[in-house]
Amino acid sequence: MPSLNLPRKPVVVGICLTVAALHLITGPDYCGPWRVFVTGYLIDLVLPFSLVLLLGVGAEHSPTLRRPALRATAVILFGAVV
Repeated sequence: MPSLNLPRKPVVVGICLTVAALHLITGPDYCGPWRVFVTGYLIDLVLPFSLVLLLGVGAEHSPTLRRPALRATAVILFGAVV
């Protein structure tokens, strides 16, 4: 199977923009399909994953962000503050 050599930054930015659009579409008045799942679980799952991806883009320039434990701590603290 051939590997896809996609540029990392545009892919991560695209994923983060999709997550942001999902937040706008599924606001507090969302009445679409799977309402309970989307408003109760999906948003809570995709936001930290997109933040981890976003922090990973600049990890090669920051020795602190290279360590997964510190990156995870940053995501947890950011989520707790928000």
